[in-house]
Amino acid sequence: MKKLKEINVNSILFLDIETVPNWRTMAEAPEYVQKEWIYKFKFRSDAPKPPHREHLDNPNAKAIQNKYNNYFAELWELKAGLYAEFSKIVCISMGYIDGNKARIKTYSQEHEAQLLSEFKNDLSHFCGSEKSAHLCAHYGEGFDYPFINKRLLIHGLNIPSILDTWGFKPWETFLLDTQKIWKFGNYSADSGTLSSIAMAFGIPSPKDDIEGADVARVYYEEKNGLARIAKYCEKDVFTLMQIVKRIRGEELLDQTNN
Repeated sequence: MKKLKEINVNSILFLDIETVPNWRTMAEAPEYVQKEWIYKFKFRSDAPKPPHREHLDNPNAKAIQNKYNNYFAELWELKAGLYAEFSKIVCISMGYIDGNKARIKTYSQEHEAQLLSEFKNDLSHFCGSEKSAHLCAHYGEGFDYPFINKRLLIHGLNIPSILDTWGFKPWETFLLDTQKIWKFGNYSADSGTLSSIAMAFGIPSPKDDIEGADVARVYYEEKNGLARIAKYCEKDVFTLMQIVKRIRGEELLDQTNN
């Protein structure tokens, strides 16, 4: 991993985000939001067809309508948190390696705009003080980086220079993605998850409490859910650091620091 080793590991900011739907269920969302959600997925091959208006008197019309509504409601439960137009960031953990220790800071609160503003300011400060600063996330190019950018713009906040990569060639950016690194150029290969790569390296799993699929439920249903999510997010960042250390052929960080 010559290219990765050429980067000063102390100049890498590791991050992970946790997101939840803006409304717990599709039924709680405004009608115009429901309409856009249905439109987004109604052309899927497995999506049911709504009952035709001329068949509303048909005894089966109600069952057909219920099946139609339930399909998109269940899809909301599974996927709404993955789309920046329908969800929000409730937690960002970001950290760097200092000697054999991990220094991690977490931004976690109800007000997303404030969360993003604080994160953006610290990110810009780090990039301004650290030469050749890089960001690193697992599946960052496919999720974390674009999601952060979209939510920043939705709140009228500027995108930090390190994340403002539209129109740049991949080698002109300072964004690292361990999922992409793990593919080793084979884009047809199955990509490893953060926890499966950790398992292969003998690194403890960050999923010992909750997983990504549990975040929305924990956030909306548990009194101290946000604190639990923050801890989970920090574990992901620490595991990400450990994976990068192993890929670089270096000793693992002190586990007692996490």
